[in-house]
Amino acid sequence: MKAAFLLIACLGTSLIFSGCGTVSHVAATPGTEMKLQKYQRVLVLDFADEVTAKAKPAAREQKKLQMDIATKSFADRIAIEIGALKGFREVLRTGSPDSETLIISGTITRYEEGDSSLRLWIGMGAGSAYFDAIVELKDGETKAMLADQKVDQNSWGAGGAIAASQTPESFMQTAAKKLAKDLTSLKQTGKLPERKPATTGKRE
Repeated sequence: MKAAFLLIACLGTSLIFSGCGTVSHVAATPGTEMKLQKYQRVLVLDFADEVTAKAKPAAREQKKLQMDIATKSFADRIAIEIGALKGFREVLRTGSPDSETLIISGTITRYEEGDSSLRLWIGMGAGSAYFDAIVELKDGETKAMLADQKVDQNSWGAGGAIAASQTPESFMQTAAKKLAKDLTSLKQTGKLPERKPATTGKRE
C-alpha cells in the first residue's frame, strides 16, 4: 500500500511539472552539423510575441501586457537553467555575440492561462492552459540557424488538482530545463541526453 501511494505521488508530481503535449529535443537544421564544442558563451535574447496579434481586438491591450512579461520570463528561465548546469563559461542576457557565442532566441506562438477552477472541477479540456514556442539556436558570428526546439504544452485534459496547478509558467520552466540539458549534453559529449518516457503517455 505504501509503495503504491509513493508511486501515485511521484506520478502526480511529474504531471504537475510536465503537463501534456511535447517538448522536442533540439534538432539540427537540415544540412547543418550540430557541434557546440566551440561555443564558450550563450546569449539568450527576449522572445518574439506572435500571440498578441491573434487576440481579439478588445483583449489585445491586456494580452500585450501579459506577453511583454512572458517573452522576457521565458528567456530568463532558459538563461538560469543553462547557467545552473555550468556547461558554458558564460550565460548572458545582453551583449554583442562573436564566433564563440551561441545565440538563443525564438517566438512564443501560444500562451493561454485558461481557468484553473474549470480545470479543477470540470476537466474534459475546460479552461485548459497552453504554452507553445519555437526556440532557435544561431551562430553568434554568422547568425546562421543551427537548430531549433519545438514546445507544445497544455494542461492535463482529465482535470482535477494536477490540471489546475499546470500553467504557462510551469510549462516554460519544463521547456527551459529540457533545453538546458540538451545543450549541456551536446556541448560536453556531442550527443543529446536520453529522456525518460513521458508519464502522460504522450511522446516527449
